[in-house]
Amino acid sequence: MSLYGIGRTNFLVHVKRTQVLEKLKQNRSKYSEIFECAYKAYLERVEKWLENVVEEIRGQLELWQNNSTAAIADHEDLRLSCHLPKPENHLEDYDDAIALLEDATDEEIEMTTEQHAAFMCNKWDWMHSAKASMSAYTETASTL
Repeated sequence: MSLYGIGRTNFLVHVKRTQVLEKLKQNRSKYSEIFECAYKAYLERVEKWLENVVEEIRGQLELWQNNSTAAIADHEDLRLSCHLPKPENHLEDYDDAIALLEDATDEEIEMTTEQHAAFMCNKWDWMHSAKASMSAYTETASTL
């Protein structure tokens, strides 16, 4: 691996393609596992929310069928807004980077500081928001 500086924090680095590919696949696997856990928990919460909405609708239908217009007027409006954050899926970003490296013919590749941070250290520009979107559903999101 060789470095040459471009300013204080910007570097270009030459890294073995296979080393980057292996690290990307490891990072993708970990992200996929955490995302799938978070997404399953998200769907379970949405399902529970929908069950509550259906229960509310049935209650209002019962009031309506009993001709209880006054009771309906006093009843709360249906709460049809689901405010559950959906876990962010960035698996395609990993897949795109992996495909690019699998297609590359050079044994060494040149990477910028930003690319190195994302590919090797799993510090993508979207990682903070992805962790936040999954942390509502799984404690392991913080390990990314």
